[in-house]
Amino acid sequence: MEFSKEDRVIEWVINKSKFAECVIIEQSHFKPDFEFETPRELDNILKLAESHNLIDRKGKRTLIWLTQKGYDVQKAGGWLNYLEKQSIKLKKEDERQSKSDQISDLDLRSKKFDNKLGRKILIAGFIIAVLGFLINLFTSKFFPPESQNVKQNIQIEADK
Repeated sequence: MEFSKEDRVIEWVINKSKFAECVIIEQSHFKPDFEFETPRELDNILKLAESHNLIDRKGKRTLIWLTQKGYDVQKAGGWLNYLEKQSIKLKKEDERQSKSDQISDLDLRSKKFDNKLGRKILIAGFIIAVLGFLINLFTSKFFPPESQNVKQNIQIEADK
């Protein structure tokens, strides 16, 4: 993972600091490792570290105290390691959310299909019942049951 200059400076500051001890940080301390274009650049980076609640600055803003969170980050492997873990955590959360969305979408499609299929089956059943009734009605009119035919035959023979 590629880290910015600010993140590497914050890592350096956290590694050089000690919990509950005041450390003086000046631009000259960074000379072999980092070059700053302006004095404000270091101040902005330290403000960034302070906004993440890693350090607390006092005095002329060059006195630095490591906060509890900064100490926890230091003990957990440093700022860069912390950023990597956060990145992995975000990726896993995104994957989890994506899978959840896919499952929800599939469930919704399944319910829509079930609703459509259920309606079709209900309509088909109703049509079959109506057709069955009509077939039964018409057949009984055109083709009387055998018992009526037998009665008619008996009546015809009796009339003769």
